[in-house]
Amino acid sequence: MMCAPHGVTALCSGARTTQSQFRAKRAITMFVRFRAKARGLQVSVVEARRSEGRVHHEHIAGLGSVPNAPTPTDRIAFWGKLHQRLEALGNRLDAGQRGAILTAIHAHIPMPTAAEQQEVQLEWAREEARFWQSMTDGAAEGAETHRGVLATTQRVIAGREAAAAEFGPRAQAAKERLARVERGEVVAGVSRPLTQREMRQNEADAAHCVRLSEVAELVGLPAVSAELGRRKELVERLTIRQLHRWIVEGKV
Repeated sequence: MMCAPHGVTALCSGARTTQSQFRAKRAITMFVRFRAKARGLQVSVVEARRSEGRVHHEHIAGLGSVPNAPTPTDRIAFWGKLHQRLEALGNRLDAGQRGAILTAIHAHIPMPTAAEQQEVQLEWAREEARFWQSMTDGAAEGAETHRGVLATTQRVIAGREAAAAEFGPRAQAAKERLARVERGEVVAGVSRPLTQREMRQNEADAAHCVRLSEVAELVGLPAVSAELGRRKELVERLTIRQLHRWIVEGKV
């Protein structure tokens, strides 16, 4: 097996680990470990101390990760969280150690420049403007749609109220005739009650009229008439085709 280059350790998992070192004042070695994984580069701080002739490693903290070939946006996000993570290690690191860590990381994951930060911020601002404009347009479109639905609903309500006002006196007259018949009187004008089938048919006709009125209000009566004519012609063509097939097959 070939020896790994200086500063690089080949792990059993197949990952490559690069270690940048610096000496602490207590003769304890700190390592910034860079592990190249399939999903990107992981960064961590490891403390190494010698005890009884052996070196013991202690994982101090993970400092984050970046994808392979990180974009300026990736590096901005990484460095933004890096300082927060180092602040949390204030009791373990002095100023010199922290500076050495930043230097080691900068060599592998360059700190974003001012120009890169400006470009990313500009793109974020554009994306935010597009997002809120789309939200505004969607809300306005939804409001317009609901205004149309409200107008249709109000027309339906008005029609039903007018029908109720028209049917009310008839219902009252029917009740009065019923009372007279119950008293044994012979009452003229009492017609045969509607059967269930006739009632369902009337209800279906009424529902059809309401739907036709609503559709005509929304798309216009000419459009409805044109569509009905088109469908009627289509049905006629299909019917003639079916009859002709039956004649050819000798079924007629």
